[in-house]
Amino acid sequence: MKKQHQTAGSLRREASMFFPVLMMCSLLNSALSFDLGQSTRCVSIPPEMSVCHDVGYSEMRLPNFLGHTSLENEVIPKSEDWRPLLQTGCHPQARTFVCSLIAPVCLDT
Repeated sequence: MKKQHQTAGSLRREASMFFPVLMMCSLLNSALSFDLGQSTRCVSIPPEMSVCHDVGYSEMRLPNFLGHTSLENEVIPKSEDWRPLLQTGCHPQARTFVCSLIAPVCLDT
């Protein structure tokens, strides 16, 4: 019985390590298909997007690098999809990296 418990534990660890890699691959794939020629606009990072608070800037550009154009219908709900990855602590800069894609800093003046 103890051996089965250890096996289940190691499967959970392996799955928890695989999830962040899968999420990052998905994020990079979406970012690479973004059209850089699109016109953009600056908006404040909404309070509901807590994963991207305190990243060093308060305004983000839309569309983001995933092609999301709507805060309410796309950006805010999708930002919560990244919380499990960020909670793994897989890398100290993971939150900054994810937010640079889902809520990129707005440089338009």
